[in-house]
Amino acid sequence: MILALIEHDQGKVNAHSLEMLTLANDMAESSGAELHLALFGPLAESAAAELGRYGASTVHILQHEQLLTYAPEAWAASIVQLLEEEETAALLAAGSDRGSELMAHVAARLDQPLAAHVTAVTPAAVYEVTRVRWGGSLLEESRLAGSPKLLTVAPHTLT
Repeated sequence: MILALIEHDQGKVNAHSLEMLTLANDMAESSGAELHLALFGPLAESAAAELGRYGASTVHILQHEQLLTYAPEAWAASIVQLLEEEETAALLAAGSDRGSELMAHVAARLDQPLAAHVTAVTPAAVYEVTRVRWGGSLLEESRLAGSPKLLTVAPHTLT
């Protein structure tokens, strides 16, 4: 499974999350994996309904009274719990401030590497990733190991 973290504001999906879904869909198709989505907070169901046409087979809505507002450590603990319940090849988030912070917490909890600001991925046992560096003036080709693979997708680089 490829798991994509979706950001939304009162049920309206963040544009950077939609860009990230482009890469998540490509990864799922090329690896033959299912695409799952994870959403937090109030009105997550409204956001999930908006995402129906984006190719996900399953949507996980993570709800608890302590998850109603953004709390990166609590959200990361919830994501890690979901990852432990599901066999996950990769976890992606938008490279927004929130997505980057949340993924850093997840990576720390799992003691796994995180590839930030990714624009392209070749899934394999070790992923080949292209990352934006130096404010967009440099594209870096690198490798990402670990399980699951953790990535944030560079904003404004995909449609």
